[in-house]
Amino acid sequence: MPKKTWAEYKREQRKRERERRLTERDAAVPDLRTPFFEYFEKHGGIDLNWYASVMGAEWFNFEDDSGIKPDNVDALAREDVENAATSLAKAELLIGLFINAATDLASVVSAYKRSEIEARLLEAQRSSPVNRDEVIRLKNLRYRLNRQVRWAFPQWRASGD
Repeated sequence: MPKKTWAEYKREQRKRERERRLTERDAAVPDLRTPFFEYFEKHGGIDLNWYASVMGAEWFNFEDDSGIKPDNVDALAREDVENAATSLAKAELLIGLFINAATDLASVVSAYKRSEIEARLLEAQRSSPVNRDEVIRLKNLRYRLNRQVRWAFPQWRASGD
C-alpha cells in the first residue's frame, strides 16, 4: 500500500474535525432563554414560504425531465422559470434556493444566539461579584458566533472559462 501524502493526512484530519463538530452539542444552548420562535416572529425578516412557493409541491420529483413548477408563478422571474425547464436545470435552481434559504435562516439563528449571549453577558457583568470565567466564556461564544463559516460543495456548474 502506497504511503499517504501530507495532503491526504490533512484531508482526513479535516474530515474527522468536521464530523466531530457536527456531533458536538452547541455550547450556547444553556444560555438561550427566549424560545427561538418568539425571536423569529419579532426579528426574523425572512419569508421561508417564498422558497417553498418557488420550489413548488413536487420539487423533489425527478421522475421525468420536467423543470421547476413553482406554486407561485410570479415568485420567480419568467427567465428563471424558462431557464429551469429541464430536470438538470431544476436541480441547479434548487441548489441555489437551498443555499440561499440556509444562508438566510443561519443569519437569523446567529443573530438570535448573539442577542441571547449579549443578554447573559450583561447579566454576568452586572452580577456581584463578577464571575470572570463566565464573562470570558460568553465573550468566546460571542466571538465564535460573529465568524463566518464555509461549507464545501462539489462544483455543479461548468460555466465560464
